[in-house]
Amino acid sequence: MNKMPVGIDDFREIRERYYFVDKTYFIKELIDDRSKVTLITRPRRFGKTLTMSMLHYFFTLENAAENRALFDGCAIADAGEKYMAEQGSRPVVFLTLKDVKVNTFKLCVDTMTYRISRLYDSFNFLLDSDRLSVTQKKLYSDTLDRCVTQEMTANSLQFLCTCLESHFDKKPILLIDEYDAPIQTAWEYGYY
Repeated sequence: MNKMPVGIDDFREIRERYYFVDKTYFIKELIDDRSKVTLITRPRRFGKTLTMSMLHYFFTLENAAENRALFDGCAIADAGEKYMAEQGSRPVVFLTLKDVKVNTFKLCVDTMTYRISRLYDSFNFLLDSDRLSVTQKKLYSDTLDRCVTQEMTANSLQFLCTCLESHFDKKPILLIDEYDAPIQTAWEYGYY
């Protein structure tokens, strides 16, 4: 008998090891809606991180064939091939800020710079892309090495998405989880 998951927010782990309440129809709604931005605001413990993990596994080009099996028998698979054609079709950037809970502004900036650097490292194949300019590669490398200004760090997600779009010739999907954690912490520690 499968166990009931508590605190598990990885879609693959849920599908492979636990009972699963199928919320994949949400993917169909997102595809049909075609909004540029979707903000998911729900109470704590409502499954926002799990939903973003599901979206990541559905849309990402990385391991697309393997990930497709995760959606077998789910509502999105039953919705039709129009929707499953979107599976594994885009680069996906998934950043969580849930652990950016520090007590000073400087430490917050340093932590964000480190997080962005690690995110860039997961796409380091872009440094070898023939679709990025020398200037773009230099800026990418500087961001990866954390040798950029605070302003560049603030624009680094947009730049990463631009690089991914240039490389793949497809608009990436950007998922930001717990975007409010640093803001809430800044308020609590008085550097908001």
